[in-house]
Amino acid sequence: MHLLQLTATRNKGTQQHMEVFMKKLFLVSLMMTTNLIAQDLTTTREITFPAGEIKTVLQDSFGRSLYTFDVDSEGKSNCNSRCAEVWPPYTLTKEEANELKAPFGQTSRNTATVQLTYQGKPVYTYFEDRTTGDFLGNGIGGVWHSIVIQK
Repeated sequence: MHLLQLTATRNKGTQQHMEVFMKKLFLVSLMMTTNLIAQDLTTTREITFPAGEIKTVLQDSFGRSLYTFDVDSEGKSNCNSRCAEVWPPYTLTKEEANELKAPFGQTSRNTATVQLTYQGKPVYTYFEDRTTGDFLGNGIGGVWHSIVIQK
């Protein structure tokens, strides 16, 4: 065998091993992501409000504050299109929706997605909340409110 043929054969074998390795790596990362998604949907955090009050607010699993919108009617979101770009709805998979327990629930959006509700009110995040503990959307327009949990 010529040196050039031998090198090409080795490279082909190395490439096949690399492809197998990358597929395994992808499967492991997919399993880890699925496990993270299956964890609790929400957490809580104590935050000091502008008046100096310390309250416990509801957050998503990434530490982003969750909000309700006064304009929503019981169980129905009225935040669509541009509003939903600024205030992304907290959407759920069918599996997540099936495992909810009170005070959490679900509502169907006009986009055919399922949105989380808290005490019957649709739940949102705010696009400017970027750091764990941010609650920059609280009080905007007098109609957006952090979800305060009574302990």
